[in-house]
Amino acid sequence: MMLTSDANQDTSVTTPCLASCQTISIYPAVAATNAAAITAKEPIKKPQRNLHDLLLEIFDVLLSCLLIAPCVIAYWRGTWELVGVLLFPKNAPLSALCSFLIGGIGHLSFTLFQRLLTDNIHPDKHRLTFYIISRCYTYAFGIVCVNMWRGTWVLCDWLTSADSLIIICVVTFVALLFLFATRTVRNLGAAPYSIIMDHKSDYFQVETMFRIPVSIAQ
Repeated sequence: MMLTSDANQDTSVTTPCLASCQTISIYPAVAATNAAAITAKEPIKKPQRNLHDLLLEIFDVLLSCLLIAPCVIAYWRGTWELVGVLLFPKNAPLSALCSFLIGGIGHLSFTLFQRLLTDNIHPDKHRLTFYIISRCYTYAFGIVCVNMWRGTWVLCDWLTSADSLIIICVVTFVALLFLFATRTVRNLGAAPYSIIMDHKSDYFQVETMFRIPVSIAQ
């Protein structure tokens, strides 16, 4: 008995072909090269903006800079002054420390409960309830943000000298260096010119550095 390998066997198949038939061989590499060459020859058309789009963009910028931003600043200033009057007005360090704790604990709480709020408060189920709770949520979140700003600001004034130009430059440089190291420099221009609309889909979502959904309700 003789053993033969499959490599020695003729596996070709011969099929009859009519005289009029033609054999066309298409190689993938050649086809891809031709398609790329055709695509490269075609000029990329940039979308042209008409006058309506240009006016709408200008109106959007003016609305954001001259109306929304001043309203946000006015709310922050009013809340800042109100907290200063109500929260230990005669003891600046204690008032600043309380504001810092309110800001830190408040941000932590809103971040941990974001999934719970998103799953249970939806406008498609209870529109009126969603509207009332979402607006109260935003107002409370604003108070927390202002307290975080105020606490950090007043503590910096208390711990460092606001009259020394050297100390001011050192504190600013250290903060800027940390933002560069953590790649979060864009947050310097976030408030108050970062406009966020009241969309119902992500209303209770809190943006974090690594965009990891953190919640106590999984």
